[in-house]
Amino acid sequence: MCGIAGVLRLDNTAPDPAGVNAMLDVMSHRGPDDRDVRSFGSLVLGHLRLSIIAPSPEGRQPMADVNGRAWIAYNGELYNYLELRREQRDKGARFATETDTEVFLSTLLDFGPDVMNRFNGMWAAAVWEPAQRRLLLCRDRMGIKPLYWYRDADHFVFASEVKGVLAWMLSVGKQPELAEDSVQTYISTGLVDGLEETFFKGVHRFPAAHYLEIIDGNIGPFQCWWNLEERAAELREERGDCSGESAVEELRFLLDDALKLHSRSDVPVGVCLSGGLDSSAVAAHASSHIPGLHTFTSAFPEGEEWNETEHAEAVNTHFGLSGHTRMVDGACLIDTLPDILWYLDEPSLALGVFPQWHVMQLAAERVTVVLDGQGGDELFGGYDPYIAIYLYSLLQAGDLLKYREILRGFHGNYGQGRAMMLGREVKDIYRAGNRAGAPEGATELLNARLHLELTKTRLPALLRYEDRLSMAFSMESRVPLLDYRLTEFALSLPESLKIGPGWSKYMLRLGLDSTLPDSIVWRKDKKGFPTPLMEWMQGAMGPEIINTIKTSGLVVEFAGQITSDQERGWLAGNGSQWHLWRRICLATWEQSYLSRLASEMRSPSPIRRRYES
Repeated sequence: MCGIAGVLRLDNTAPDPAGVNAMLDVMSHRGPDDRDVRSFGSLVLGHLRLSIIAPSPEGRQPMADVNGRAWIAYNGELYNYLELRREQRDKGARFATETDTEVFLSTLLDFGPDVMNRFNGMWAAAVWEPAQRRLLLCRDRMGIKPLYWYRDADHFVFASEVKGVLAWMLSVGKQPELAEDSVQTYISTGLVDGLEETFFKGVHRFPAAHYLEIIDGNIGPFQCWWNLEERAAELREERGDCSGESAVEELRFLLDDALKLHSRSDVPVGVCLSGGLDSSAVAAHASSHIPGLHTFTSAFPEGEEWNETEHAEAVNTHFGLSGHTRMVDGACLIDTLPDILWYLDEPSLALGVFPQWHVMQLAAERVTVVLDGQGGDELFGGYDPYIAIYLYSLLQAGDLLKYREILRGFHGNYGQGRAMMLGREVKDIYRAGNRAGAPEGATELLNARLHLELTKTRLPALLRYEDRLSMAFSMESRVPLLDYRLTEFALSLPESLKIGPGWSKYMLRLGLDSTLPDSIVWRKDKKGFPTPLMEWMQGAMGPEIINTIKTSGLVVEFAGQITSDQERGWLAGNGSQWHLWRRICLATWEQSYLSRLASEMRSPSPIRRRYES
């Protein structure tokens, strides 16, 4: 895990290295072990290193391949680098280091961008070939590792974090401007990471599973090198009819092999353990490959409703793991949130970033790499709305027998109230007339929704939080459930294997039934980082939060003034937590992130806002 930054002059003149150094300064948390900036004529390339594989000086970047053909600045891990290096050596290739970085570069140079389909890992990389004056930028399949870009008439700029790009702009006298459409979308929907443009005009997200070539100053088109829908369809056709039993066996193999690869490290590795099914699966399989495994959990003292420590402890006991728990005091939210938002760069959809921050802080006391369970819900259908979408899909297909079987299962497992609630949600989808947000022509509405949330909405947000909150403490976070083989496998499964009679994530539960305790596999009380915000609003914190929102120019402009009814409701612990959180987050971002950026850059005005006189 590292940070990368670069500036390319499109007219082939030399950029000032000071701009790249300014970028690295504001991202220094991403690489405490080493730092280097190199100039290559029209390109200045910078790198911050967090040493994970081959932590000796031989891993320093920017790194050249053994033949001197190209240089790379690389952020991420190539988990199957040992296998790829062995194959390359068998063909006569030479390597000067034991790093995955050199394998990535050498293989890419020998076989071209399409070889990334053989890479199992997470990355954002910049590769410079001086002889051709060619810059290649690329990003992993799911966008686990971040990359942002900006261009003007003379420069193409890229960095691992938004603040890196902003630092370059300020260093050359460019004043960043607010992207008002992005802010409005966030305050209306909570969506940030599915948008192409960030909160700043002209600062864009580099798309996942794409690469871009700039040759002799000419910027080519973004090219997609992996398509999840197409791969899932190919696997479905290759497999033919898929029985539940054969799918369960394949799932068990893929889970264990993914954890075996993701456990490779030359520094200590731990697991973020919430007590839910996904993180418990990661801990269980990781325990087979990591001796003396440590796990890290957070909880709130407000009561059992707000923590899952009982379930995390059950996993620790079952596998003999060393568990560590941090109780989180909500009173520190106001003081902590500015730091969280500094590292996130943009506001968050939900308050889960607050307990997640404390988990990462706890883990950093003992390990340098953490494994986390992100992706399980989106791959296997873990959230409640997915159940209603599947039921609606059954109605659309005219399968009333299956519809009744699934609904009866939820009635039996959770009671009549749950089944009635699901029935109402199906009616709501029908009345909305939007077929659960599925594209035209989609026959399996649940799989279409899962693909959307994996690539455009929910998961990209969770991956931003995962990367930034771990890097805030100079740790690498890995998400083994998003191993590309597991991802393709899950999306290739028929939706009938994801929601069973009375159970979400049915396939995953079956796959873990012989591994985890029944109290984890067949839990009925999914929580997922619940946070007692509305309870806190009834205490001393409430008026301070309301005042923060009221004094925010951005909130007033894009969401309007808080009404007296809203204020009374929130101070009484009522109303929409989602709407309240967006306002808290945006107000704090405005008042802390922008001022910190100005302070870091010694700039009096880091951004123009429409409402300023």
